[in-house]
Amino acid sequence: MFTDPRVKVIEAPATAMVSGAQHAPLSKREYPVLQDSSSPTPLVPPALKRRAAVTFVEDGMPTPTLVGLPRRHVTADELLRLDPGTAGALIVPGNALPRKTRSGVDLQDPLGRFLDRGGAIVFYGATMRDRETMGEHGGVVDWYEYRPKISYQPIGEWKFRASPDGGDVEHAQEYGLKQGWQAVNQSDSGWTALKVPQVWKDHPSAQYTGWEWFKTHLYLPAQAKGQALILTLGRVNSRDWTYVNGVLAGSDRGDKAFRSYWIRPGDDAYAALKFGGDNVIAIQVIYAGAGGGLYADVPTVGFESSERAWTPLDAKTGASREHPERHGVVSWGPGSFFNSWETSRGAFGFTIEGEGVEFAGPVEGIAPLQVVTREAFTDFAISKPWLFQPLAWTRTHRKLLYPDHGEHYPIVARIVNTKTGGEFILIPESITQSPAGLEVLKRIQIDITSDSAGKRP
Repeated sequence: MFTDPRVKVIEAPATAMVSGAQHAPLSKREYPVLQDSSSPTPLVPPALKRRAAVTFVEDGMPTPTLVGLPRRHVTADELLRLDPGTAGALIVPGNALPRKTRSGVDLQDPLGRFLDRGGAIVFYGATMRDRETMGEHGGVVDWYEYRPKISYQPIGEWKFRASPDGGDVEHAQEYGLKQGWQAVNQSDSGWTALKVPQVWKDHPSAQYTGWEWFKTHLYLPAQAKGQALILTLGRVNSRDWTYVNGVLAGSDRGDKAFRSYWIRPGDDAYAALKFGGDNVIAIQVIYAGAGGGLYADVPTVGFESSERAWTPLDAKTGASREHPERHGVVSWGPGSFFNSWETSRGAFGFTIEGEGVEFAGPVEGIAPLQVVTREAFTDFAISKPWLFQPLAWTRTHRKLLYPDHGEHYPIVARIVNTKTGGEFILIPESITQSPAGLEVLKRIQIDITSDSAGKRP
């Protein structure tokens, strides 16, 4: 079953069942004959060099408490002038970086130039996210911008109602819409209580294909009048039309698209809001399969204030989010597959369930750790001139291999540009919770005791 409108033709065996796209026979392919050849020359990582380090610290941005890092700090504004000649390594505690300064000046280009001039960016105490199907969230950076502060609150007490219409009915002709199920004066009778979010297999419409509706009531305080609102549904399977008091507030398609609909003063939907009273949110959903709807995220309403704060971003779209959303790959369209700021430079990883750490290369003298591990970094995103050097390995049993003798993944990594000498150093939280984290920095010649190049406090 294919629901993406961009998929027109699917090549598959004649016995395969294809729905949602044209079924075409498999193309005949001729593969080149492999010739005998000599063994490839092993890649040799560039030699380590001593780097005076500074720590990124910006008031209001999330920074994990990590002991032993350089006392010389740099702020967001100072990242504009970061010079590898005086500060060869920028240590980022955790994953958070500003995409712009407080005044709105871009920082991604200056950080890129810092790498191009031979600087190193060290993510120390980094956490990773589930890589999804193809590595959609395999990035390393949580990006922030200084924007109007948004206060979020969850939306609960949802109800569900299936339309009698199937997926062949056009949106404007759908039964529930014609009956006014989106209207503010509609009774709740005939609607079933529903926990949101739910995975599709537990959904009350798991055996239903076609149109379905979700509905809730939302009280808006009178003092919020005049403030812009952001209605966040998260991911919806697979196309929605979202109404507030009967007025369309937003619509989107695709089960991976994250829905956040702004409702601002001057909008028709804003004019329909009742501050100091009850409001009805109704969501009309079409899904050509079983169990669509609000399946992954807790819906929220956010209130934008005049106060400004460091705000988490969706790294792909730049939209404000309650929690930062990383970006790893582009699934569709032109350009490189690994196309986020960091994955285009080879920095890519994901969560695992692992145990134990064995150090390698220039840090192999560090004693092994018997700890639970949660992060892995790989060379999936590496292309010339970048080179991937594992500095430590962890074990995991994901049962992807048979017989399963366990898998080894890099858990500490050095990613080096062989032309410029710039590099990423990735040291995850599983390592920095022990003294081994600082020992890794020491052995790869990141000088955490100096407050400037060649000068010690």
